[in-house]
Amino acid sequence: MPLLQRPTQRLLLTLRVQVCGRIKLMTPYTNGSILVRYRDGHMEVLSPDGSCFRIRGRSTNISARDMAALSDGRFVTLTKRNTVKIYGKGGESQQVEFATREDDDESADAIATDIHDNVLLLYSGVARVVRFSSDGGEPMDVIPINCVEFNVVLRMRSTTRGKIVIVQNDGFLIACSNEGGMYRKIPIRETDKVSCDQEGNMWMISHQDIQGTKRAFLEVYGENGDRIVDTYLPNDSAAPEFEPWGIAASTNCFAAVLSPNEVGWFIREM
Repeated sequence: MPLLQRPTQRLLLTLRVQVCGRIKLMTPYTNGSILVRYRDGHMEVLSPDGSCFRIRGRSTNISARDMAALSDGRFVTLTKRNTVKIYGKGGESQQVEFATREDDDESADAIATDIHDNVLLLYSGVARVVRFSSDGGEPMDVIPINCVEFNVVLRMRSTTRGKIVIVQNDGFLIACSNEGGMYRKIPIRETDKVSCDQEGNMWMISHQDIQGTKRAFLEVYGENGDRIVDTYLPNDSAAPEFEPWGIAASTNCFAAVLSPNEVGWFIREM
């Protein structure tokens, strides 16, 4: 990222909460909350006030290698077998059959939902995104992703403005329109520590050496790649084993995991 002038906005740490287990996946959920899937398979909703709600018990775990939420509290998962499943807000499986391809060269890499509660699947091998109905599971249209050389895709997000944001492991963040045109291509330092909010802002965790001490930063970049705000992540130098797991951004707040059993909530001050 180019070095820009110091941002004037601030990030406020509102509270810290403890979570019960090692987090595997996080995704924005309803009302500014975060939907979390733990490594043992159980799921919870973390709310900005620090409260937690368990989706399902450990005896009935939900399989997912990627997931996304719908506006009414339902959520969809993409499994290792390239199967898409949809669940109610209580974790009950819904009988919706998604007509996905099972070919090896067309296995889906990532899943997202748009503002109309359609389900998006990214097929990087054939450079396209397929939009499905969340009600019947039938394909609705195909969005070509042109001029992009895909490697391993980490995640995908659809914004309220109709853009599709794709994070790759080659150090670039790519945003494409519904017509497949490229909006930006921005190098980022650590692609497994990135999330995109509903407006298309990029929230990322980076590491820098400050006078011989490794410090973790939280940075927010706007739609055009300009840095809006940044801040230190607290307690990173005091904890020898500190290693941020990842990040999940919603509209105006996000959760950054500071240790396997701790989450910090930050609010962006406009």
